Amino acid sequence: GSTAYQALRGVNLKVKRGELVSIIGPSGSGKSTLLNLVGALDRPTEGRILIDHIDIFKLSDDQLAKLRNRKIGFVFQSYNLISRMSIMDNVQLPLMVRDMSRDERRSAAVSMLKAVGLGDMLHRKPAELSGGEQQRVAIARALVGSPSIVLGDEITGNLDSKTASEIVTLLKDLNHRLNITFIIVTHNREVAHATDRIISLRDGVIEREDFPTASSA
Repeated sequence: GSTAYQALRGVNLKVKRGELVSIIGPSGSGKSTLLNLVGALDRPTEGRILIDHIDIFKLSDDQLAKLRNRKIGFVFQSYNLISRMSIMDNVQLPLMVRDMSRDERRSAAVSMLKAVGLGDMLHRKPAELSGGEQQRVAIARALVGSPSIVLGDEITGNLDSKTASEIVTLLKDLNHRLNITFIIVTHNREVAHATDRIISLRDGVIEREDFPTASSA
């Protein structure tokens, strides 16, 4: 409508390659907006966002779509898996727009599902899996294209505490082994404190930054 709402106000943030970063804050603080901007889903009214030295909003819509496919992986709270497809086919989806053979796509999907501990469930449908297993599939799908950065929005929000802890342990393991950058929006303090850096947002500005893993080392 006619009312302008400033979701973010002068946020200045740098994330290093291979960092595991969490973003926390109350509802309406700008967390999801920030994630959508970094993921090239929304365009900012002003300012710049650089990924691998590319000013992403100088790109055309087609170029942005290609960048999202090749450099950014997404993991959602509700998994967003296609129920009629096997988990192997779900994981292959981001590769289907690339110039890859069916065998190459299949091999990449199998390898990534093995990496998240689901190598023996390749032909199961999402409904045959637990919530934690479905989230592992979503993580495999986000990683299968070897992105520079993976964005997660409340990825443990639908999980019990034990399963959430297992997912966080998996993310930390993948982060260390693959050196992929993770930025995770969460309301879960335990999840946040398992990351390298916590960005606290309030009213569209960065209120503070904490480094929990450094302080516990």
